[in-house]
Amino acid sequence: MLYRDIVCLMWCIKQVSWAPGIGIKKSPFKKLFDEDKGVTYIPWTKMPSSMESLTEGGLIDEASLPPLPAPATGKYRLASV
Repeated sequence: MLYRDIVCLMWCIKQVSWAPGIGIKKSPFKKLFDEDKGVTYIPWTKMPSSMESLTEGGLIDEASLPPLPAPATGKYRLASV
């Protein structure tokens, strides 16, 4: 079940819920989605070399990424968000 909350918007009561982005739904990380916070926490040890596919329908918090290796190695590539 997804996280749900009720908000009032323009004098109408709306029900809001979090859902994982398309990129996370297609990945093996979909079980790591936190329904209460609306985020997916991926352990640094399981971080894929290219995160471009994970950004579809979502954002990457660059401040939470592990220290990137030297650009010459190219192990991690950030998608433009």
